[in-house]
Amino acid sequence: MIKIGAIEIHLINDCMTYVDGGGAFGLVPRKLWQRYFTPDENNLIPMTETCLFVRAEGKNIVVDTGIGTKLNDKARRIWQIENEGSLLPSLKTLGVAPEDVDLVINTHLHVDHAGGNTYLDANGDLQATFPNAEYVTQRREYEDAMQPNERTAATYIPDNYHPLVETGQMRLLDGKTDTHMGGGVSWRDNPTYTRYELRIAI
Repeated sequence: MIKIGAIEIHLINDCMTYVDGGGAFGLVPRKLWQRYFTPDENNLIPMTETCLFVRAEGKNIVVDTGIGTKLNDKARRIWQIENEGSLLPSLKTLGVAPEDVDLVINTHLHVDHAGGNTYLDANGDLQATFPNAEYVTQRREYEDAMQPNERTAATYIPDNYHPLVETGQMRLLDGKTDTHMGGGVSWRDNPTYTRYELRIAI
């Protein structure tokens, strides 16, 4: 736990996956990054799916929801998931039930960041994981997610966000200026990066 003034920040690992080292490090040569991570024979390295839980001004805020529990068996094998679905049990250890979460922030909508937004109930029906929370993400990211290209199609799964937008539970932000969301949290479009900044005011 990180404590800054009255704000608490908890790092929560939703699961462990194994990903291609080239995908994780981009244009960094393998010779450099393998000093820190030794890939296996398939060039895969372990990666933790880290979410944030923030307590601020009486609000419970979750930043990204991990990979979730809805992947099919083929996807689970591809991701080589370990300790699947650890977000909710970890929140429970902090005394936080899904109904207690006020705000869910998706920095972007790739499956490993937004997969835990929703889950399948006992009847196989899609439900919001945090029923009383407002979900937010950037409108431009949502538009990209709904019209992926051949390179990004596998990283976006509409069941993670589209039903929330349709019901009005997910708000789409136009982040050209600071968007204040309570709890000392604001959201700003960052023109120098393809995603968006989360700011926590102290």
